[in-house]
Amino acid sequence: MAEKYKTQWEEQQQSVAQLTALLETLEQKTAETRQKRDVVIAQHRNVNAHQHLQQMLKELQGGQAAEILDKMESDASEASTLADAAAAADFDFDDARREQEFAGYAEDAAIEKELATLKAKCLSVNRSSVNRIANE
Repeated sequence: MAEKYKTQWEEQQQSVAQLTALLETLEQKTAETRQKRDVVIAQHRNVNAHQHLQQMLKELQGGQAAEILDKMESDASEASTLADAAAAADFDFDDARREQEFAGYAEDAAIEKELATLKAKCLSVNRSSVNRIANE
């Protein structure tokens, strides 16, 4: 009888060890998947921002617009570097995700503000050109 219980106990220990190993593997794969998802989202945002900047460059004329766009690109690059540094550090996943989301919101707001400024400047340049042509 004692031998039977001992055998059963050993089998249960093996099952627990296997389940624990499987759980650890699952947790690692989940973390890797979350990281890959965040990288893909960041790349997608980067591509969208780059396309947006290229379109703006086509529409805008003058050196001042290029300077503003260079500053915007620099700010985006700096934010990307900070996000990479935060990801490299050993932060809790949820805290890091929240920080990245808030950084993205702040970056989006800054880009939108600068975009509105550029549009206003372009409209004033275009209006003054049209007025000048009309007066001639």
